Amino acid sequence: MTHLRLALIGLLALLALSGCSKPADKIVGTWTVDIESLDSDPSLQKLEGDQKKAALEMAKKMMADMSFEFTKDGKMKMAFGKMAKEGTYKVTKTEGNTVTIEGTMKEGQGDKAKDKTEELKIEVLKDKIKITGPDKKSITFARKA
Repeated sequence: MTHLRLALIGLLALLALSGCSKPADKIVGTWTVDIESLDSDPSLQKLEGDQKKAALEMAKKMMADMSFEFTKDGKMKMAFGKMAKEGTYKVTKTEGNTVTIEGTMKEGQGDKAKDKTEELKIEVLKDKIKITGPDKKSITFARKA
């Protein structure tokens, strides 16, 4: 009976801890643009009729191949079509479900490439993340299956 009780206590503790993962841990993985979220983009909402429809279709086509990948060891990769950039990130702040990171990637090519560091805010939603850049524009991403 004692072994069963200890096993149950251990199982409950494990379940409790697994539900308490930090938002910073939840960004790890590969994320693709949540195409449906583009419908509510504020800049597209300002447009009307055919202009709005055309802009939305163009945005969906452009963003369909965009993805972010964050690894546990602080590496990140951004892909946009055939172009990919790799870099590093570090978590600088966590507030509630929002993780602030400092991401560094190379800008330019060859010998002229220089490190560029930007602050990104990542809001961890139920099964999505919303990344906001320094320009205050946001894109919602869904975890890649």
